[in-house]
Amino acid sequence: DVEDLLFGGGGATTQGGDEPLDDAVNAEEDQLTLEQIIIWSTHENMRDNDSMETLILTHKQFTNSLTFCRNLRRRFDVPIPPDISLDDEKVNEFRVNVQKRIQLKVIKSLRDWMKTYWDDDFAADEELRLEIEEWLAELESLKNVRAKECPWVPALASMVQTEYGRFKLKSPNVPQKEKMAKICVSLESGVPAFLASLPIKKGFKIANVTAEELAEQITLMDYRIFSSIQDRECIGQSWKKKRECAPNVLAMIQQFNNLTVFVQFQILSEKNVRDRGKSIKRVIKMGEKFKELKNYNALCSILGALNSSPIHRLKMAWSKVPPKQLEHFEGFKQIFVNSRNFRNFRTIFRNCSPPAIPYFGLFLQDLVFIDDGNDQFKQIDNFGQHGFMVNFNKCVRTMDRIKNIRLYQINSYKEQIKDNEQLQKVLYEELHKMGKEYDEEKIWKMSTAVKNADEGKKPT
Repeated sequence: DVEDLLFGGGGATTQGGDEPLDDAVNAEEDQLTLEQIIIWSTHENMRDNDSMETLILTHKQFTNSLTFCRNLRRRFDVPIPPDISLDDEKVNEFRVNVQKRIQLKVIKSLRDWMKTYWDDDFAADEELRLEIEEWLAELESLKNVRAKECPWVPALASMVQTEYGRFKLKSPNVPQKEKMAKICVSLESGVPAFLASLPIKKGFKIANVTAEELAEQITLMDYRIFSSIQDRECIGQSWKKKRECAPNVLAMIQQFNNLTVFVQFQILSEKNVRDRGKSIKRVIKMGEKFKELKNYNALCSILGALNSSPIHRLKMAWSKVPPKQLEHFEGFKQIFVNSRNFRNFRTIFRNCSPPAIPYFGLFLQDLVFIDDGNDQFKQIDNFGQHGFMVNFNKCVRTMDRIKNIRLYQINSYKEQIKDNEQLQKVLYEELHKMGKEYDEEKIWKMSTAVKNADEGKKPT
């Protein structure tokens, strides 16, 4: 069994799911060379594509694309075992049951890699493209030599040659780029391009919109960002270490923070204690709708706002909030209680059907835990031949977490919520303004003035 061969019988088990992460694992059986990973991923009896998908996604964490490509190319050349080379029947059986399967998997891997990451890995790497072209020329020469004994080779060669030529002319990543261009927000206004020219009706006010509709449109805005997050934005803590490589993750973080400040501002800008109590009630109603829509990221954001010191200390305003809303507020707290590694939320979300938006901060926390708690590779000294072994288990665990949210990225709210583009544009502007103009110090000063006014104290 190839799994026993490569893992010493230990298997390639992963934690998966949304269970609390175990202590970091860095055992010997999790260490593999790049060549071993490719052999395992393209083994003739390997039934799924998960390992190769993981390798394509994460290979730059421990090698470069040229080295990866050269290893794939070497894997395509499957020699006939010497012990059966004189037995035509066994040779033919080997070609069909082993060689063909491996070569099909290798070419599929190459095609998947080019289609998914052409712009990232191929477009600007002339040396990599040259390697691919040499490989394609080699395949072309095999058409005649191997046509009889390996009739699948000419078809593979033609297929990948056609796709490579097409991708060189027009990147397969263009549709994603066009989508990103439409939703990319202006640095000046915070409004995405597709809403930039939309006129706003005179006298339009957020105050006249129900809490439920606010929650619905914010959920559509959140989903727009969430569904745009690319897999590679989530590896190697790129949102902290290579910020230019994680624009959508950073946008998701900013949206969360802006919503928190927006809620604080809405409460603190009310004119009297009674209206502040109504504003808190309204925010909790938004939370009820977020919970119904399973937008846990926004729910956690407004919970953070209500629990923040500038809002929490407004005792007189809180006294005006009806018991029903206070009960819902306590329910929100229970969802996100952080005991046992957010067990309550993890249990809820594990049983949650899409569409839904997870608490994204916890997802990032899990990725950081995996990244910081596991070395990427281990140096070895093999009889004087120095090299390294890749901790592929780390890559697999990262991929598991990414797969957990993919299902929710592809299931939208279009059947549940209708777009109100006017309201969305106003919200984009307001949320952008909050993040740009109001920091913790300003919010605290507003809170102090409000608290003093509520208690009848004169401003100092």
